[in-house]
Amino acid sequence: MVGCNLMDHVQFELIASFPEPIYPFRGPQSVTSIETFRDGAFRGHRSAFRMTIGNDGWGRTGSPATVISNLLKAGVYGSTLPNAVGPQIQKMIRLSFSTEMLADVKNRVQLSQKTDSALGLPRPQFTFDVGSYSQDGLREGFETAKELFGVMGATISPSAKPLEPGGGARMNWNTAAHIMGTCIMGADKNDSVVDKWGRSHDVPSLWIVGSSVFPTSATANPTLTVAALALRTGAALHRAMH
Repeated sequence: MVGCNLMDHVQFELIASFPEPIYPFRGPQSVTSIETFRDGAFRGHRSAFRMTIGNDGWGRTGSPATVISNLLKAGVYGSTLPNAVGPQIQKMIRLSFSTEMLADVKNRVQLSQKTDSALGLPRPQFTFDVGSYSQDGLREGFETAKELFGVMGATISPSAKPLEPGGGARMNWNTAAHIMGTCIMGADKNDSVVDKWGRSHDVPSLWIVGSSVFPTSATANPTLTVAALALRTGAALHRAMH
């Protein structure tokens, strides 16, 4: 089971222009979030998602440079450019939605047959598929973002990527790079790597702490849970040594 059940927060975002200036880029990257969509009976057939109201303009989808580039393409130059740039950047807003991802033994990292020439070590090989559970959560998040922007009176940007591209292409999505799993905890050594305290089933002197022991991904960033697990496993290790 080592290397299996690789998870991340599969996500996407929708960008728009607010009807009045909201002045992004002041303060933290995210000013608030909407937690309403994190739980419900729907989790029996699709993933939950956590929606973030971004304070970084259009995030990964676009930037102030995108606004400037579009204006230049439209023939806006010289002294008129700053006056055209300012009002657009002041109204940039994004809604992003991060889904929970189910643990799947087929999603894994393992040693490949290729060797790194500098280190002489095998390179990692990743097998990763989002799956329909998260995809359906992404679809719901996308429709929710469109509906919220409609209530706000915001105009969805023409440069916004569609979730479902045409021509039979794969669904658009990205990840938060919140790597979880591969050494998940559990009571049975046949389907987990460590016990509930982070102690290896196979090597009693080995304790593992971090997001690799997560048996599920949830929807929120893993940092606080990692910190809590570190304190919890540290206490268990102390008890075991005394």
